[in-house]
Amino acid sequence: MIEKIESYIKKKGIKEYEIFYESSEKTRMILQRDNIDFLSKGYVDGIGIRVCIDKKLGFSSTIDIKNYEKCVDEAIKISKLNNRDEKFMRFNDARIKSTNKIFYDKKLITKDIAYMSKYFKDYIKIVKNTDKDIKLNSGGFEKSTRTRKIINSEGINLESKSCNNTFWSELMKSKENTLGFGEREKTLLKPEKAKEHVKRLIECEKKNTPETTNINLVLHPEALSELLGEIFLDAIDAESIQSKKSILQDKLNKKIFHKDITIIDDSITKNLIFSREFDDEGVNSRKTSIVEKGVLKNFLYDTYHANIDNVKSTSSASRSYASIPSISTTNVLMKTGKKTEEKILNSADKLIYVKNLIGTHTADSTTGDFSLGVMEGHIYEKGEMKYAVKDTMIAGNFYKIMNDILEIGNKQIHTGGGTYLPIILTGKVKLIGK
Repeated sequence: MIEKIESYIKKKGIKEYEIFYESSEKTRMILQRDNIDFLSKGYVDGIGIRVCIDKKLGFSSTIDIKNYEKCVDEAIKISKLNNRDEKFMRFNDARIKSTNKIFYDKKLITKDIAYMSKYFKDYIKIVKNTDKDIKLNSGGFEKSTRTRKIINSEGINLESKSCNNTFWSELMKSKENTLGFGEREKTLLKPEKAKEHVKRLIECEKKNTPETTNINLVLHPEALSELLGEIFLDAIDAESIQSKKSILQDKLNKKIFHKDITIIDDSITKNLIFSREFDDEGVNSRKTSIVEKGVLKNFLYDTYHANIDNVKSTSSASRSYASIPSISTTNVLMKTGKKTEEKILNSADKLIYVKNLIGTHTADSTTGDFSLGVMEGHIYEKGEMKYAVKDTMIAGNFYKIMNDILEIGNKQIHTGGGTYLPIILTGKVKLIGK
């Protein structure tokens, strides 16, 4: 079908174009009160057409693929109505030859409702065997398979498939003690993760509100991922840099973090959740150094913004059939240190260990300032957990704490999204309690 669409575009006299085809199949199981509430399975496919006529860009999309002529005609019509975009150079012309590498788990792609149901039952069994008073308040399991095809006027002609599965749950010990958990992998999930979830919930039973003070901060990878995502990762987007919206626009090749901080964007290592052979414009995947020993080394680019700066795309284009490409990270990895979690928690006389935050969307990405509620956190004294906190906030500046690193954990933890991070111990932040 996509070849027919290309033939029609050429017949219309369009010399610059891009066709993006996407099909996705999702199987979803929703859980409620220790039981399966309902199941659903859906399939959708669609096309997105981009054309350029005399530097005027047009885009249209549809799920009615049989009537692709209407979609193409709409893109052409929009192009003619738009103003010239002098910054547009061309669609991706970095041709690659597909290696046909498989970036999904062959076992997972064949699994369906029976696998999901068994996982759920095993998860609940482990929870109940550990603590019979804990209930699964709500949750869900989703398996998603995606196929994409990209053809453009510059000679790109590529196809790939991906598959992942996601489980999320809210466990409840009492009305005052509930926690949410989630994991997303491209391999089969293991219900034994329930043991860790139960342990974390039980550790939150004894709660207290600490006195307001300045205190050393340990960030679990889940909390660190939230801060990175809200404050830092959007700031290295070339679109933000070129539009002068980023705090980092004049910081390239300058120190922004502690010398022990090294961060890369890795879209090529096969076992990572968002790895793939090429991005959503057909640019081959790669590793991009973002921060090296505290120094900002690169911004992230799609083809459009890379052409403006006369650099190569970092294979960071992300889209669906219904949208034009935007810049996005894939797998963000932070280099580990040497200390175990236990040793880090023994590294200060008193500290707060924060695992989950509330309201990270309120953090100021233009300055790095934050004042956030602690959803899951504990006070430690000389390495001993004293109590879980409630009615507590932490306040500080992200760039300050990332320059005030005291220790880095020796293990990368996948947080469920695309981040693989160690725990970190920082200097003091404001703890707001009583």
